[in-house]
Amino acid sequence: MENYSGAPRLRPAGTDAEYALCCLLYGLLCQATGITPPWGMMTGVRPVRIIHDMRAAGATEAEIRERFLGHFACTPEKFALALGIADLQKPVLDAADPMDCSVYAGIPFCPTRCSYCSFVSRTVGDKATRALVQPYVDKLCEELTAIRKTADRCGLRIRTFYIGGGTPTSLSAPQLEQLMAHIAKTFDLAKLDEYTVEAGRPDCTDAEKLQILKKYGATRISINPQTFSDQVLQNIGRRHTAQDIIDCFAAARAAGHTNINMDLIAGLPGDTVEGFEASLRQAIALDPENITVHTLTLKRASNIVVEHRAADYADVAAMLDKCSLLAEAGYRPYYMYRQKGTLQNLENIGWAKPGFECLYNIYIMEEVHTILSAGAGGSTKLVIPGQRRGKIERVFNFKYPTEYIDRFAEILDRKAAVEDFYARYIANASSAVTFVALAARHPQELAALSETHYHDQIESIADEVLAAGHRIVMLTGPSAAGKTTSAHKIARAVAARGHNSRVLSLDDFYIGEGKYPKNPDGSDDYESLEALNLAELHSCLKDLYTTGVCDAPVFDFTKQQPSGTQHIDARDGVVIIEGLHALNPALTEELPDDAALCLYAGLREEYADAHDSRCLATRDIRLCAAHCAGLPVPRARRGVHAGAMGPCLRGRRPLH
Repeated sequence: MENYSGAPRLRPAGTDAEYALCCLLYGLLCQATGITPPWGMMTGVRPVRIIHDMRAAGATEAEIRERFLGHFACTPEKFALALGIADLQKPVLDAADPMDCSVYAGIPFCPTRCSYCSFVSRTVGDKATRALVQPYVDKLCEELTAIRKTADRCGLRIRTFYIGGGTPTSLSAPQLEQLMAHIAKTFDLAKLDEYTVEAGRPDCTDAEKLQILKKYGATRISINPQTFSDQVLQNIGRRHTAQDIIDCFAAARAAGHTNINMDLIAGLPGDTVEGFEASLRQAIALDPENITVHTLTLKRASNIVVEHRAADYADVAAMLDKCSLLAEAGYRPYYMYRQKGTLQNLENIGWAKPGFECLYNIYIMEEVHTILSAGAGGSTKLVIPGQRRGKIERVFNFKYPTEYIDRFAEILDRKAAVEDFYARYIANASSAVTFVALAARHPQELAALSETHYHDQIESIADEVLAAGHRIVMLTGPSAAGKTTSAHKIARAVAARGHNSRVLSLDDFYIGEGKYPKNPDGSDDYESLEALNLAELHSCLKDLYTTGVCDAPVFDFTKQQPSGTQHIDARDGVVIIEGLHALNPALTEELPDDAALCLYAGLREEYADAHDSRCLATRDIRLCAAHCAGLPVPRARRGVHAGAMGPCLRGRRPLH
């Protein structure tokens, strides 16, 4: 491409037309604005992950450098930052065991809502929210018990535990003690490498709560000032002073906490470069073990964006330059991530004194191992054992505290997907070997049992769908688990009962080839939510909810492009919307909370050998176990059903 004055020099585009267009557009924008972004053309959350993945694939250090400086047009400073973090993380990644995992527990409550925040949290100042807190804590304890049992059955080793929010210390002292005591009783804390609790804000964190955290085993806490300017604190909606933060930190030290993190945010409304430097110096003076520096991100659900406040953001790049003070004070950057909407397209960095790096932050950001998540809005991330660069599956909890409490049984049902996931990838688990041997002696009986059970589940769910009275049914399940087949079988069962029924696949909402987001290796990421045309999907869902009718797109998989429309008429009936992201809250965020019936299909992945023979699936193992033990075969529970033994999927390895 032509080298525009003021734009960075990029590597030749070669025959890659998409990359050539990106280079051209990037160069024009750099020239027109006079701005050269320090991360160049790079998009995505995890720059450091690219280095780990390239090293794992055998790339040389020179090739990695060329990828950042030439392909992405990053500045040498940003590449050096990412490379240093990758080098520091390497021993942690090398020590990871395939059967490691971590646990996250979320507390979706805060004293007040900060103006920059978009997390799903409720303020505990109003009476209605206070009434939710105790039942929420009760259910959270119950879910954590279930998670511990699941981890044990899957043979997982829990490495770290993290309680976040929201603000966990917005719980009352008795409620916080109830939660912490339950965790101490349920989990073997002595075997944890790290146990973090976000103490968060000084306006709800007192000496009593800090002592509770210490008493019940927390090894790391966060006290997050965001700024030490009283005026900026007021600007973002905080109801405390900088001195309150200093006093809270002193109380934490007095309670015996020896590993404390403090968060700062660069670019808060009304802050200045000089003001941020003063906050940074104050944090360093307190001498915490970690200091995390975030760059303000303008999120669409935050009050800053919703209220259309006038921009009043100083030069955040100049603010981040002041982080050299952290290096001078002995802190090292150990993890990093980026977000869409971050001011000046910059980054968030965790700094730590040597030996105090937060393991959980590294694990979750570099997707090292499975994270089992509890609480409202939780998203369990399942990482294939030994394949950190493989596909990740997710299990979503309900987003809002009221839903979490009222539909808690469904959350426990969804967690069955964790065991299904590990059963698919651990062929030599002792229990699986035992049940496979039993099944081999009675294959016809097992097959008949499986088919009968599946038929009963479909019939039970059809009754459930009609009894619920919802026009829209959202159905998901693990990848390659027969969601589409089961959706059509449920629809036929509903029709057999005299009701109109249709099936709509989320695949029809693909945006099309050339528009998909990219994986770190440059391939298309079909499984990302951003691969769907969400605007069109929201429109269809609203039409179905209000009128029962919509014109939905049709995706042509031969052309890999949308092609035409299909008329969906769900009046006096139901439409089943199936797909990997069907239970993602982003799909139904523009509908009332109770607009759709959500079903998680805990299905069996089908397996076939090279001869297309029918092979044993994980659900069959469970049925076989129950049958051989003389136990009743479980009936369908709300929102859960088993998968069909339909056409085998070629290329799947059989479970031995």
